[in-house]
Amino acid sequence: MHKRVSLSWLGATLQSALLPLVMVLVVLAIAGCGGGGAGGVAPTPPPVASAGSLQASQSGALLGYVQGKLTAQVDQGQAFSSYNGFYRGGEPVSFATVAASGADIKSVASTTLQERGVDEADLLKTDGQRLYRLSAGATDGSRLDTLRIERRLADGSLRPDGSLTLTGTDRFEGLHVTATGERVALLGQTEQWYTIMGAGLPGPAATSTFAPGPITPPQTVLELVASKTGVPLSRTHTIRIDGQLVDSRMIGNMLYLVTTWYPRLDAVPLPGAATSAERKAAVARLTTRDLLPSVTITTAGASTPSVSELLMADTDCYLQTQNASSAVLMTTVTAFDLSSPTAQRASRCFLGGTEALYMSSQNLYLATSRHAVQSKGGIVIYPGQVSTDIHKFGIDGMRINYRGTGEVTGHLGWDGEKKPYRMSEHQGNLRVLSYIDQFGWFGEPGAAKMDGKPSPALLTVLREDSAASTLQTIATLPNSRRPAPIGLSGEQVYAVRFLADRGYVVTFRRTDPLYVLDLSDPTDPKVSGELKTNGYSDYLLPAGDGLLVGVGKDASASGRVQGVKVSLFDVADPTAPKELASRVIGKAGSASALEYSRHGVNLLTAGGKTRLALPVLVSETPDPSSPEWFYPSYQALFKFDIDPIARTMTERPALVGQVFSPELRWSAGAWLGYERSVQVDANVYYLTSQGQLMTSAW
Repeated sequence: MHKRVSLSWLGATLQSALLPLVMVLVVLAIAGCGGGGAGGVAPTPPPVASAGSLQASQSGALLGYVQGKLTAQVDQGQAFSSYNGFYRGGEPVSFATVAASGADIKSVASTTLQERGVDEADLLKTDGQRLYRLSAGATDGSRLDTLRIERRLADGSLRPDGSLTLTGTDRFEGLHVTATGERVALLGQTEQWYTIMGAGLPGPAATSTFAPGPITPPQTVLELVASKTGVPLSRTHTIRIDGQLVDSRMIGNMLYLVTTWYPRLDAVPLPGAATSAERKAAVARLTTRDLLPSVTITTAGASTPSVSELLMADTDCYLQTQNASSAVLMTTVTAFDLSSPTAQRASRCFLGGTEALYMSSQNLYLATSRHAVQSKGGIVIYPGQVSTDIHKFGIDGMRINYRGTGEVTGHLGWDGEKKPYRMSEHQGNLRVLSYIDQFGWFGEPGAAKMDGKPSPALLTVLREDSAASTLQTIATLPNSRRPAPIGLSGEQVYAVRFLADRGYVVTFRRTDPLYVLDLSDPTDPKVSGELKTNGYSDYLLPAGDGLLVGVGKDASASGRVQGVKVSLFDVADPTAPKELASRVIGKAGSASALEYSRHGVNLLTAGGKTRLALPVLVSETPDPSSPEWFYPSYQALFKFDIDPIARTMTERPALVGQVFSPELRWSAGAWLGYERSVQVDANVYYLTSQGQLMTSAW
């Protein structure tokens, strides 16, 4: 059975009765999962089969390398038409992007970021003077096709300052704004369909393999828009890069795009249409131009591109010569100078896929798990041994320099939005939290998914060896000296957060153990404390002065998931973390915007206090057919004040965006994944799923 699913369509309709199931179809096509384990002594991770460092490609070496891979595929009877890798990554924390602002602006909280000064694409941004938003033009629309800018007035109200309708079939997903606010970069992709192969939807007796396969070659789209105050918004350049968008980051005016590209190999006949000798002859006729992705740049008003060429030369690429895989997936990193009137750029590539991007102020890390993902009876599986390659690139403006490659045992979990949080650089060391088990679950865990194994969470600390171009493992946890597992019996990891020389990990099956990791000595990491509470946190956000906010779900004593839970944790004493306060919003079926995007929360620290804004779908309407499930009642922006002196969390009145009538149980116009908020001074601005921007005093 083959099903075609549009990711764009899914993005607008996941909020349905099949929400958990449809989400996993997308997630499995994208990445992997967490695993479950048991108490006691953690197992020693199996050795990782090194894929080796990347080697710079000499002229012609890339072609010979790929031809060797393709010849191996011919010998194995494989086709070349499948697309071997569609990945999305990205994830935030709570450092706000703040641009230069007027003297009257006291405080600004724009997009929530993982690393200070490293911007991430989002749907709503502010520099304190103006608000930039990407939303659907129609209230019930599923396509983000309108860029709007509003200017903030002295009283906190907003005045329209320009709008631009995006025509065509491209699906835009987020925006970046330059430091001056005079150029907006809109990021998107061409419309794509993916094939899901298997015996129907996964169920108790079904086994399915999820393999993405685009009908047409994917392209990443970058629209550059002039956004100078007092001048109508106008496109300046349309840039198209062959390949699927992985993620983006921006520092200052430098935009970094990571894409993956599977070369089109139409010249090579499929198995059955030709003999092996004929197929190998076709492989031998390939040229470098057949393999490398292309880029086109079209200036506003032009009918033809001003630039149409290969994205890079073969000598700008790296080969992973010790990788035994016969796949030919290619990852590219492209830097754009958005202050350049000609969109000046530079690119590098390596042979291999990428599923997660993590970036510090000086380095970019790309992670790839070597796995195939399957589902059986509600359990997701990585067949065989799983390991993750991590490639490090130094970044300095337009310069992208390969620094080294390391490997860790395990994978980075099943949620593409959370994968970057599994990595963190501190004082030259990269900390990685991976999962070493092959098995895990999606949705609500059940007793049948218990396997009695110790927790499969593994912390690895890597350090660059510049002479060998490697990332060497300098420590792991658990280890022979500290064998206790990170996680209890049957649990998998939900939230990971690294902050300076500490790490925080949440595992869950029936309760939520919060573990505090002491990373002050990178060669000897250890668990310093733990706390058990009901439910779990999907995200951990720093709230200042030894405080953490956890956002996730409440759960019953049996582990059944309930409403959205917001918790305040005191971690000032790492040996004795405490839950100071919690608030459960809604009943089973409720969800927060963080379940759809890492940018679904906004935090502002000002005057010694932290303000948290969180869009929530509140489900409180009983389902007559299921007493344990509730239908949506309304969506609103929930607001909390966190006082680090009093160590309290106080809820403020919610800002309601949409109320559901009993007969309107689901609505395409209520897609929580499109909801965002930002804060400026004493005001909060709430972008609803209807595309409206609501303004309120905090």
